[in-house]
Amino acid sequence: MQAFEHLKELAKEHRYGGTAEERRAQEKITRWFRELGYEVQREPTEYISSTAYLVSKWLLIFAIFILLLASSLWINTFLVAMAFLGLFAFLYKIMPKMELKIARTKSENIIATLNPEKEHRLILCGHYDSARVVPKWFTRYQELRGAITPFLTLISPMGLLVVLIFHGLYYPFDLFSGFQGTWVYVWWFFFVFTLVNYVPLLIMVFYMTDLFGSNYSLGADDNASGIATMLEVSRRIKESRLNMRVDICCFAAEESGLFGSRGWVEKHRDEIDLERTYILNMDMVGRGEVYFLTNGIGLIPKKRCDPALLEILKESLESNQLPYEEMWGGATDVQEFLNRKMRAVSLMRANSKKMNPGHKIMNFISRVPVKSNVYPDIARWHHTEDDTTDKIHPDRLESSVDTVETFVHTLSSRIGQGPV
Repeated sequence: MQAFEHLKELAKEHRYGGTAEERRAQEKITRWFRELGYEVQREPTEYISSTAYLVSKWLLIFAIFILLLASSLWINTFLVAMAFLGLFAFLYKIMPKMELKIARTKSENIIATLNPEKEHRLILCGHYDSARVVPKWFTRYQELRGAITPFLTLISPMGLLVVLIFHGLYYPFDLFSGFQGTWVYVWWFFFVFTLVNYVPLLIMVFYMTDLFGSNYSLGADDNASGIATMLEVSRRIKESRLNMRVDICCFAAEESGLFGSRGWVEKHRDEIDLERTYILNMDMVGRGEVYFLTNGIGLIPKKRCDPALLEILKESLESNQLPYEEMWGGATDVQEFLNRKMRAVSLMRANSKKMNPGHKIMNFISRVPVKSNVYPDIARWHHTEDDTTDKIHPDRLESSVDTVETFVHTLSSRIGQGPV
């Protein structure tokens, strides 16, 4: 199977951003698409690779979080809650745009195009870079944290905000009086909880840079599998009479913070027809037991994936007799398209893990519109030394190719019948 051969070649070495190995991967992918007869562009993109910047950024954010919490001892807690919301808005709305402006490390997105004259447009995408290895202690921590994640999410920062807001509103005119009396015990609870919950995450960030000199993951599943799938699908559809343009986008710097897709969307947003452009993202499609379809991301606000594309993807899996579940969230390149209100959906394979009551309560309170009783479990290989070619299931990779090929042809036929 050609997809598996491509995967093996890509996953012989890591593809971490800014390295010679990443540049060799760019050359391989470009050569393979050109051998298939595709028009290929290599668009420059930038990301931030500075260890000093990344470490300083997260240390500063953590320090601000602690300082805001500390200020709630003497400042009206409603005002502190508003400051927390302002911090979150800055982190999720303003900082990504700022980082694009200050990014200086060079890389390249690779785009192969078929039928450039067509009005409707399908973007098949996935990232080709790989990550650093997460330490084993953090993998165990993630598994333990995963069992109680809903509880952790409920009490911080969501629970913290609720307590701050209601306590502050109870004393609306006392602007310079924060937690007092027995409320101080609540403050100490959130302070200790913040240290226990976020310090390991902060240390993990340091491991994901070169601060501690960690090893590189070969990224066979994450995401040589997605690139290999797109290559094989591009071979199969090359001579098809499709009713749409197809752009196969191999994004750089996903592991550095979705920089490749973010930069591409920012550059091309004005040329994209929001009604006649469709996006399918593939990330980790060669290993797990069950397919997971991203239904949407975010909680405030929620950003849903396109329902028509989601239905076509479900039909494609069902026609190939493949099991699937729906999920909400996930940090992958589809996020950048959904942030721009584009019609997108994302596909991955993972093992499934049954939701505990805490997950269900959290989903109910957050009004997550997914009715699944399981969630993806990838902790055993995601960003680890275990993400190697010998752990990939060739038949599962083949089923991913079959599914995406079916999706492409089904979408094309629907375009021929009218609006999708």
